Amino acid sequence: MVGNDFYYDGHWLSEYDMKVYDPDDTQQFVSREIDKADITSLRPVPNHYSARYSDVLTLSFLIIKDDDNETLTQAESKMDGEEVNYLRAWLESAKTPTELKCPNEDDVVSTNYFGVFTNIQPFLIGNECFGLYLTFTCNAPYGFSDVYSKTFSMQGDVPVNNSFANYSSEYNEYLKPIITINSSDVFGENETLRIQNDSDEGKYMYIVMPSGASSITIDCQKKNITDNNGELLSLGDIGLSLPISSDYNFISTEMYSFYWLRLLPNTNKLTFVCSENSTIRTVTISARYILKSGGF
Repeated sequence: MVGNDFYYDGHWLSEYDMKVYDPDDTQQFVSREIDKADITSLRPVPNHYSARYSDVLTLSFLIIKDDDNETLTQAESKMDGEEVNYLRAWLESAKTPTELKCPNEDDVVSTNYFGVFTNIQPFLIGNECFGLYLTFTCNAPYGFSDVYSKTFSMQGDVPVNNSFANYSSEYNEYLKPIITINSSDVFGENETLRIQNDSDEGKYMYIVMPSGASSITIDCQKKNITDNNGELLSLGDIGLSLPISSDYNFISTEMYSFYWLRLLPNTNKLTFVCSENSTIRTVTISARYILKSGGF
């Protein structure tokens, strides 16, 4: 872990008068496995298909009472049952991956992980508790940066060319951003927006704005779309053929033919094209860069 404090599920560790103290255990990076065919008598050299991470990242560390002022006596450093209860109630409250924000020493840049605390054990001296060993199991083999956002101003039906940089330290994965499209008032009938990634072989998403809404948000990772009221929109609501999008015999073909914007490593050249007399004023793209430094 970097730093001596972290933010999780609505609270800072320091709010509980505790701080992070790294145990002696060595932090391990996640290893990779090779996807390959079996070795046979006719194929002594197996075909190699890809490589993948063997597991998700696990962070292990120790928290103790904050003694920065160096005035805590041994008795004051002990944790009683009530203090342990409060900490466990907080740390074990999340049941699904939740953000663990770990500021660096300058408290400006953070490394963020998503996961749950899967193991909490007492740090005992004799029969008395002086801290807690924590194991945090992430939902990915790496951490992420803070959210980076960039807003593009639309100019009616005049194409807008710009770029979005992906500075991730993972070159084998795309970033799946969140896109927010805002109207100057509400979207009119048959308003459209085309977002083309010229760096991704010119692939594009073509969206028909839901009339009457003032904004929509597209989560390209989760593949869902919501309006300004938080209502979930179907692909039919943004222009896909309604008969096809409601027919489950054909939905998979139509779903996978829809391009959800993805960002390649380094700079992505984007082109935005609105329909004539469009009310679309801004498009904001947000994403977290991948950080592979682990718990350091």
